[in-house]
Amino acid sequence: MELKRAQQSAAKPFLHLAGVINEPPDLSTRKGFEKVNAIADTGLLVASANHRDTHHRWAVEITKQVSEPLLTCDGVLAEAAFHLGNADLVLSFVRAGLVTPAFSLADQLSRLADLATRYPERSPDLADLCLIRMRGIHAKHSVITTAIKDFSVCRRGRLEAIPLVCPIIAH
Repeated sequence: MELKRAQQSAAKPFLHLAGVINEPPDLSTRKGFEKVNAIADTGLLVASANHRDTHHRWAVEITKQVSEPLLTCDGVLAEAAFHLGNADLVLSFVRAGLVTPAFSLADQLSRLADLATRYPERSPDLADLCLIRMRGIHAKHSVITTAIKDFSVCRRGRLEAIPLVCPIIAH
């Protein structure tokens, strides 16, 4: 019932500066991995909802493979709502079970400050810092992102590269 309500609330596309925004993927037809252990970045949510996004097809294929809610943080949800121009659409991703907020900024404040000083040349935004920290907490999770440059230099424990699920970029 909640899935139907979420789909109906976002069923009509609307115009925005980024282009036409579509409804969230139909999560009632999920297939693929038995369990996906991953952390969702803003790009996945934006690309899956905006059919004009360069990575739309890739993002839709990823969301079709999700069998468990992807972990994310409030910063990612806020960024996605801003880019899509529709907070209700982003909340429908949560209601439908595509993503679940799983991070407390207040509990991780000192660790986030450490990360911000570790990567000053990258000028990471708060959502990226939260995802980097989430990867430290959830060691077996990959980060699903379209922003490869934001995470390619980041390390878990200063040594281990953060595993990314990202679109292939042709050079």
